[in-house]
Amino acid sequence: MRHLARLLCIILALGAAQAAMAQEKLVAIVFDTSGSMGTRIELPSFGVQLLTATLDGRSGKDRLYSINFTDHMDDCVQNDRLFFPTATTISQMPCDTSRHITRFLMTDERSHAIAIRTLRDQYTAGAGATPFAPLEIMLDRLAQDVAPGEEIVLIVVVDGDYSDSVLSNGAMRSTMQQSFEVYRDRILANGGRISAKFMFIDDTGSREAIVSEQAVRDTLLS
Repeated sequence: MRHLARLLCIILALGAAQAAMAQEKLVAIVFDTSGSMGTRIELPSFGVQLLTATLDGRSGKDRLYSINFTDHMDDCVQNDRLFFPTATTISQMPCDTSRHITRFLMTDERSHAIAIRTLRDQYTAGAGATPFAPLEIMLDRLAQDVAPGEEIVLIVVVDGDYSDSVLSNGAMRSTMQQSFEVYRDRILANGGRISAKFMFIDDTGSREAIVSEQAVRDTLLS
């Protein structure tokens, strides 16, 4: 229940910001669909659907992007090898990542309802691993697509440690930090802003140590 409560806090914060100013938002969801999510996927999926219902997709208002792990694993993993991209190497991904991000047009009630149903259908546990790459893929797209004056809210929903072996012992902390800073600088240069929320779903507390060790949560746009 804690992760749903945190998502509800984000919904309330976004609603308050929307009431305070008419600034456009681009909400970007990176959602863990690895097999370990299992039945736990239902509450965070519902939370994201609820968040989507609060967005204003009319022309000049909010936008919504989403990426899950299943599409990435199906298209990009070759011989069980996970590719760990950074801002300087993401163009070397051994697959076409452009179709992994779903961009929703929510201009009326019907298209808004379709967006919510699509997220529900996409967020099912089944990917064989927890790859880091979808986060970088999303950041790269956001840096390209952000509009002047737009506020990006990046929400990462993940249930534990990433499968990329290069993340062990925090060895990539500096590399990640530099990569994240490149994306942030590109977004700022295009007239946008970005904030990030890392939703770590671990009801047992058994994965806290390795998540801290891998440092993705603590490094993300810090």
